[in-house]
Amino acid sequence: MRLRIAESSNDRAAELLSAVADEAVAAGAEVTIGPSTAPQSAEEVCLFVPVAADADPVNIPSEPMRSVAICIAHPGTSAFDVSTRVAGSAARAVDLTTAGTLEQRRRGVRAERFRLGLGERWRIPQPSLPADRRCDILFVGQHSPRRERVIAANASGLAASRSAIHLGSPHSGSPAPPRDAARAALFADAAVVLDIHPFRPHGIDWTLALQAIGAGALPLFEHVLDPSPLVPREHMMVANGDQLATIARGLLNDPERLREMSQGARRLACEELPMRPSVERLLTMAEEIARGARRRRRRARGQSRKAATPVVSAPEEPPALNEDLRARKLAALDVIARRRLARERDLGERNRSLAMHRAHESPAWALAQPNVAVCVPVHDDGSTAVRALESAIGCAGVDIELLVLDDGSADDSLDRVVTWLERRPHVAGSVIASPVNRGLGAARNAMLAMARAPYAFMLDADNLVFPKALRRLVDALEKDPQAVFAYGLLERRRGGRSVGLLSAGPWEPARLRSGNYIDAMALLRREAVLEIGGFAESLALYGLEDFDLWCRVAELGLHAQHVPTFVGRYHERPDSMLSLASIDVSDAVRELRERYPRLAPDIPPSGGRSNAA
Repeated sequence: MRLRIAESSNDRAAELLSAVADEAVAAGAEVTIGPSTAPQSAEEVCLFVPVAADADPVNIPSEPMRSVAICIAHPGTSAFDVSTRVAGSAARAVDLTTAGTLEQRRRGVRAERFRLGLGERWRIPQPSLPADRRCDILFVGQHSPRRERVIAANASGLAASRSAIHLGSPHSGSPAPPRDAARAALFADAAVVLDIHPFRPHGIDWTLALQAIGAGALPLFEHVLDPSPLVPREHMMVANGDQLATIARGLLNDPERLREMSQGARRLACEELPMRPSVERLLTMAEEIARGARRRRRRARGQSRKAATPVVSAPEEPPALNEDLRARKLAALDVIARRRLARERDLGERNRSLAMHRAHESPAWALAQPNVAVCVPVHDDGSTAVRALESAIGCAGVDIELLVLDDGSADDSLDRVVTWLERRPHVAGSVIASPVNRGLGAARNAMLAMARAPYAFMLDADNLVFPKALRRLVDALEKDPQAVFAYGLLERRRGGRSVGLLSAGPWEPARLRSGNYIDAMALLRREAVLEIGGFAESLALYGLEDFDLWCRVAELGLHAQHVPTFVGRYHERPDSMLSLASIDVSDAVRELRERYPRLAPDIPPSGGRSNAA
């Protein structure tokens, strides 16, 4: 029996197909994995997973009647509708769930239930105990807006644990989440594995469940339908989406129960959920299809083959330039420039210096030997700056120095920060005051130049850093001495609630062509950043100073390290620089095109708006 398995860029489909291929080979089949080309012989039958997404057109076999479709989408979703439509053109179809099988039959598809099982590919012979693993909580999966919101809602609990979040990029052409050996290593090193539904709660994700169980980890699901034969609280845990991290940490605090549940799930999977019988049934189907193809071969020889049409979403056209939005941004920038000039003129008339000066230095400053400088620019936001500083001194595992630059505040921000630092003489802190608002880029560059530590963490006054974040970022840079900076996931909040993520994707220079996806809250290798010119100080790049720096890193062939765990919390405000920078980026794009020609071909044209985070 010859089986051609059509490769897929969907991570869930790819893992499933690889597991089926291994079992088919063990059962004596001749298996080829590759593109869905025409059958090479009358004996060959194609096995494929119908998937529809921007980044992964459906890999429909060129001869659908010589194929078997494995359907993995849940009923009630648009993906299931596409999957069913494509499966209807195949000779046979199987579905991972009972509900999906019944719904496909109702729609006229010749479908059978395919019970996914535990095969050798997903089984570790002697897994370590959950308590001995280096990762407490793991998530691996493709990006979806819902997954982003759920992960953000669990930010605090994930940040307090040894978590790893591998959320695939939503952008076409970006690398998929870890696969094959890399993915298996992640599961083998995790105690608890999260399953977060991409759209809304549905049936159990058996691919993820069996990978976790086979590796000795415990799966933690959002509420699911029909998990049988797994029993909640015996072989798995279930929780509401916003309670996943809380339930996981409760399990981690009870290692004996965690061990019993994970071992019980593994015993059940080995005894009641073997993969081989299901794969043998697939091979029987394939043999029946091949026999039918041989009988029809002479008749089919004279017929033209109809090529299947891939199901893809039409690319979105960039919106036309909105002159009103551009006028709003230019007006806002004009106000900033006028205020700066007015302040300089006023100080000049009063014979006051425009130079920056040191407003306060704590007793601990001179004796400190820091390895991380936390740099906090402040402009009329003293109350939030104090909270940001509180979060910084709560970071463990590093020796920090606090550098605060008051950038021409018109309120009592400078006094608030100085008072806060005076009450903490044990904290190594220095406050610099600029009588004129010089802009975020200039403020950050000034602090980079004044810092003494080899690493500098950029912390805006309205954001927070989690206690274990700096140590994790330092570790990343120490493991990769060539990396210019390191960054991790940020919980994005608006109005006191989680609304999504920032900095969730790995370092991908090509992705910068579509806009900024990395926030400035990152740990910089200080001398390396200064050597390549620091942050942009041009008013045309107002609010995009960090984007300019990341583009320069990419243009020079340098790189960054992404730490797949939470490092901080980003607070959105209507008057924030991000909000202003996002109004219109046409002028900024023109300047970026001139600065970085290697990235320029795909940077959004001046007639469109960036999808900057």
